Amino acid sequence: MEPPEQVEEPSPERPTRPPEQVEKPVRVGVWLAVAGVVVVCGVFFGHRLLSSVLTSTSELSPDENAATVATVAYMDAVLADDLHTAYGLTCMKIHQEMTLSEFEKYQSDRYQISRYELVDVHVSSADGGLSAVVETQMYMTNGDTFPQNVAVTKESAGWRVCE
Repeated sequence: MEPPEQVEEPSPERPTRPPEQVEKPVRVGVWLAVAGVVVVCGVFFGHRLLSSVLTSTSELSPDENAATVATVAYMDAVLADDLHTAYGLTCMKIHQEMTLSEFEKYQSDRYQISRYELVDVHVSSADGGLSAVVETQMYMTNGDTFPQNVAVTKESAGWRVCE
């Protein structure tokens, strides 16, 4: 008869683990290589994106940039169905010609526009004031597109859409 097998009790200093919980060695070299590739790609593409943004905005004069910012704020408000904000971004002439409710009726076709792109901006001075035309391309929900010029004027409160 064989002596019974002795089972070793785990000591508090060194706990034992079942075989399925044994940690696998970490392949540090592989992870460092992957991290290096990610960093290089991030730096490369981040630099390209940043340089293209800086190039496009640095080509605009301060007035062209301000007119473009006003147009984007207005268009974004219209597409978000925030017509109160959009109306607030319009010029005094529009405020004198129509009320907010009339403006809302005027904008009734906004649901057909899914997005827009800015194409160009032209600033000019006339009658002692500055105005701009921001050329946009409108994209309809049915797939059609059309160009739209947005008139913007500089007033004491800043650049305002005045179409």
